[in-house]
Amino acid sequence: FKLKMWKRYFTKNISKSHFVFVSKWMYDMFLKFVQINPEHINDKKHIIYNAIGEDFEKNYYDYRSKKEYDFITIRANLDNSKYAIDIVTKIAAMNPKYKFCVVGRGAFYKYIRKPDNLIWIDKNLSHAEIIDLLNKSYCALLPTRTDSQGVMACELATFGIPLITSNIDVCKEVFEGFNNVEYIDNDAKEIDINSIYQKLVNRNND
Repeated sequence: FKLKMWKRYFTKNISKSHFVFVSKWMYDMFLKFVQINPEHINDKKHIIYNAIGEDFEKNYYDYRSKKEYDFITIRANLDNSKYAIDIVTKIAAMNPKYKFCVVGRGAFYKYIRKPDNLIWIDKNLSHAEIIDLLNKSYCALLPTRTDSQGVMACELATFGIPLITSNIDVCKEVFEGFNNVEYIDNDAKEIDINSIYQKLVNRNND
């Protein structure tokens, strides 16, 4: 019902409207679900990505600092299925020789067993606290099932830490050209996290 109302409203007001999307993927979803004729908005659409935090733009990941964690995952809300904390937990359980850190609020680990090699920090962090934890980690692990842009992942990639995220269209779009980003298949039964991480390390050491 909502989509039909949007289509009616936008069609009626298209001559005096401009359309701003935070990614090409979001624009494609708009066309798919609202079903506006793209020819009617070609000269009215703008793709403008959300800005990242200033701290991640001006500071740089310290490869030489002492590390406490192999992989770090930072989310505001662990219970939102799109942030794929279940995938992070599965990867941790399958890779017991590595130490994982998950940061964020939620009830997920009150119902799902937390692997022994995974540390959960039940809080939301300031940018300064996030940067401190990133510098204590070898790699960021931020899978996602769907996202309009993935601002947190963009911030981490720009900061420079090696980043592993999901092989979905929006991630491939926003991280095109980033040498410190690799991808995993969300639906894979087994994920060889070591080979993906080694690929990132070798590439960034070249």
